[in-house]
Amino acid sequence: EAEVSLAWSMGMLHDIGRFEQCKRYDTFNDSQSINHAEFGCELLFGQDMLIKRFGIDEGYYKLIHDAIFYHSSYRLPDDMDAVEERE
Repeated sequence: EAEVSLAWSMGMLHDIGRFEQCKRYDTFNDSQSINHAEFGCELLFGQDMLIKRFGIDEGYYKLIHDAIFYHSSYRLPDDMDAVEERE
């Protein structure tokens, strides 16, 4: 149940950068504005820590950050750990 809840939260938050991207740049196209995934992480985990508004256990923040940050990447970093190794 916890994993399903975490997956749902990541699914809901993974494109949070798109909304502000559209508002600021009037486009959803990353190549015409900013990388929406990185921008979403900046919004959630930056100075204001908007992620705290969602009531998610802080122990999952790194996993959520990485899932959002890399969700539109062509490749994942070679040194990225498997999920099992993070728990």
